[in-house]
Formats: sequence, C-alpha cells, structure tokens
Amino acid sequence: MNVKKSSFAVAAAVAFALAACSSQPVQNDGLEAARVAVQQAESSPDAGKYAAAEVAAAHEALVEADRLAAKNKKDKGIQEQAYVAQRHADIAVQQIAKGQAEAKTGCRSGTPEGRAAGP
Repeated sequence: MNVKKSSFAVAAAVAFALAACSSQPVQNDGLEAARVAVQQAESSPDAGKYAAAEVAAAHEALVEADRLAAKNKKDKGIQEQAYVAQRHADIAVQQIAKGQAEAKTGCRSGTPEGRAAGP
C-alpha cells in the first residue's frame, strides 16, 4: 500500500512539474536583447535631451513585441518588432553619446537631429 501511495505521489509531482513548465512563456533571446537595449537607452539621464524620438520609437516597438509574445503570435512578428526596438535603442544610445560629446567640447554640429544646417 505504501508503494502505491509513493508511486502516485511521484506521478502527481511529475505531472505538476510538467504542467508548470508548459505554462511558462517561451524564452525569446531576441526579445530579451531588445528589452535590455531599450532599458539601457531609457535609463540614460540625457535620453530625453538628445534622443527622445528614438527612445520613444524603441519603446513602442518593444511594447508591440511584448503584445505579440503575450498573444503567442508567430515568432517572426515578435522577432521583427524586437529587431526594430533594438535598432532604435542602438541609434538612441549613439545620439546620446554624440550629444554628450558635443556638450562636453562645446561643439554643435547643426540642428538638434545632428545634421549640419543646410545652405
């Protein structure tokens, strides 16, 4: 009798563990990399000063990727939005670095977008 109870307990524990694993969201490396990149860009104190539009675009693309992932949509759509979010975040980080360098040296290269003023 003790063996039956023990076997049942083990079987129940295994079933519970398998059910718990199946309910966990699938790890998406591209989405996680985008999340880290966007958080890095957003966490810069100068993000709003030098790269507000890119940070906003990165955040919007990340939100869309998260929405698709929550709906268990196809991985391609999630990957595309994660890629877009990461590229916007990368551009934002570069714009922030450029703005900080220009501020430090007192040299401005033109318009707030970083383009030289036209003729």
